[in-house]
Amino acid sequence: TDAGQPDAGCTPLAACPGGIQCGYLDAGCGVELSCGRCTSPMECGVTAPNTCALPRVCTPAGVCWEHPLPQGNSLRSGWPIDSRRVWLAGDNGTLLQWTGERTVLTPAPSLGGTDVLAIHGVSATEAFAVGTNGLLLAWDGTQWRTETVSSGYTGAFNAVAALGGGVAVAVGPNGLVVWRDPTRPTADRWLIDSTLGTTTNLSAVASAGGGVFVAGNRTIYRALNSTSGWMQDTTLPSGGPVLELVESAGALYALQSGLFDGGMGSRVSVRTGPMTWAPLGDAPVPARTLRATGNRLWLAGANSSVMVLAKDGGVVAPSLAGMSGARDFFALAPVSDDEAVVAGAGGVTGFAAVDAGFSEHSLAASRLRLGKLCSWPTTSGPVVVATSATPACPGGCLARLLERRETTRGYEWLAVDVNVPATSGKDTLSCHVESSTVGWATTNSRYVLHRTGTGSWATADMGGSFDNTWYGVWGPPGGPWYFVSDNSSGALMRNFDGGVATTNFVVQYTSTPRLRAITGVQRDNSWAVGVQGQVARLQSSGNTYNTNNGPSTSVNMAAVSATGFPDGGALFVAAGTSGAVWTARNYANSFTASTAPFPASDFRDVWVAPSGDAVLVGDGGQGREPTVLWFQAATDAGLSAIPVPTDVVLQGVYGWADADAGRVQVWLTGDYGTVLTFSR
Repeated sequence: TDAGQPDAGCTPLAACPGGIQCGYLDAGCGVELSCGRCTSPMECGVTAPNTCALPRVCTPAGVCWEHPLPQGNSLRSGWPIDSRRVWLAGDNGTLLQWTGERTVLTPAPSLGGTDVLAIHGVSATEAFAVGTNGLLLAWDGTQWRTETVSSGYTGAFNAVAALGGGVAVAVGPNGLVVWRDPTRPTADRWLIDSTLGTTTNLSAVASAGGGVFVAGNRTIYRALNSTSGWMQDTTLPSGGPVLELVESAGALYALQSGLFDGGMGSRVSVRTGPMTWAPLGDAPVPARTLRATGNRLWLAGANSSVMVLAKDGGVVAPSLAGMSGARDFFALAPVSDDEAVVAGAGGVTGFAAVDAGFSEHSLAASRLRLGKLCSWPTTSGPVVVATSATPACPGGCLARLLERRETTRGYEWLAVDVNVPATSGKDTLSCHVESSTVGWATTNSRYVLHRTGTGSWATADMGGSFDNTWYGVWGPPGGPWYFVSDNSSGALMRNFDGGVATTNFVVQYTSTPRLRAITGVQRDNSWAVGVQGQVARLQSSGNTYNTNNGPSTSVNMAAVSATGFPDGGALFVAAGTSGAVWTARNYANSFTASTAPFPASDFRDVWVAPSGDAVLVGDGGQGREPTVLWFQAATDAGLSAIPVPTDVVLQGVYGWADADAGRVQVWLTGDYGTVLTFSR
């Protein structure tokens, strides 16, 4: 809690005790001590009070972010709650609170596929958030509650202003203005105001000097209240539209994109009197947001830029940029005259300080498209490997993997780059790893990657005759290992002893099947699946694959996973386009189509738990949310959806069974370096 006034005659602690790493501490006598901030991206109090650890942002359903940290949804708006805490809101229903110590996902309705575009409040117990799909949310100090417009409007709201006493105003396209009346029932608490008389897209709203102001393009309108009607206050000179209206100490400021001379940048104007505005200062880069403190104006925008102006127009800090990579800031929340929290594209966050510059807080997302996963056991837990469909460029255009390893900060996802000879960069598409020194990963070239005796990755050359895209790899413990492609000159390759010379790779199958994935439970029980229902089964000899059509030739199977049972049985589950799911049991000679009611989704990957349950990931679902399904594959029944806190495309799924705990941990991977995890 915030510090109160010291008690008379009481002696508080003068300094933080030894062993305290970070955060805030009750010093007694109504005094609170600040004990410092953790080194980014770690946060305070994640696992224990006043200790630093990697952040853990999790949904009520138990799905947590592992990369990037603290989370990866783009953040669109911010607002300070008090001198320590701020709101951050963004894509896919993201509503975060930075507590001054750590990032917390606040209790909210399920908002998958809905973006929160603006947030504003007047106290710790009264705030409002708006966004796409008619989103109107009210915060009561404990949780966010959904509210609606009486007419059932389902379009977007661009901005919102809390006026106090439960009254608020939100604006949107086509001159949309809605007022909140706290005395009305929740279902129709917001009422449309049709008196503005414009069809302009309204982008900003604020309250100042006893009036409410809205902006559409370069024109600013004013009303006294919900029944007074509107009048034009000003039209700003040539330039771009007004992006923000901000009140501070009774004064009103406008952020306008573009400069008066048509140049690139932004301009801040101030209302100096009724229907009178004057330019205050310019920013050399396109600013996206404006916020005010007691004596200063903060701007943030393109190319990771932060600028601070004095309220008389003087420049306090011309540029606080310091982030790796140029990503746009959309959210800004000053907590004092000297420091602000900023956030933006890809969930990036940081701290801007007038005297200390900029410090990046997030473990940043990347342009990587993460795909299939594999793992090997260690005494401290599994090392998980994620493939990447984006080479590491520039710098030689190396093939890239990510490995989840235990470091001094906890488990982190670390990039591993491998040089692929004579290429301009190749994707990695699948992997199969048995230990720190035995394993393979495929690329979209004749080269594959292998684990070396030192535990690193290196390339192996299959030979120039097989310059294929090798989609999948699998092998029983100790080998042989099998690689599948969709090229008829070598649809399936075999490597018997782990050697990396060209002669160690032998053509196993040369017919026409276009194979995309392979797995097995032992040497004589393995399946490969591919395009247009093509499947290939390894025969009992362990040396020959025979093709066998699946139940349909109209779908492309992208993935296959399997588990073995204590009685010697096995379950294979394959998944692909149009929601197709196939199963094969024990030593069956073919796959059969599942009878479960799967949605019309394109599945990209599947993982089968030791229990016989399967997790499927793909496109589709509600809104823009990816599909993540838990399916009782052993009985071909019991389908349930798992809501995930992202709208990026998910490409991979993999799990790890903890027999002692009787649970499995599942990882999901996707675009922009996204890694999510949950236990079940």
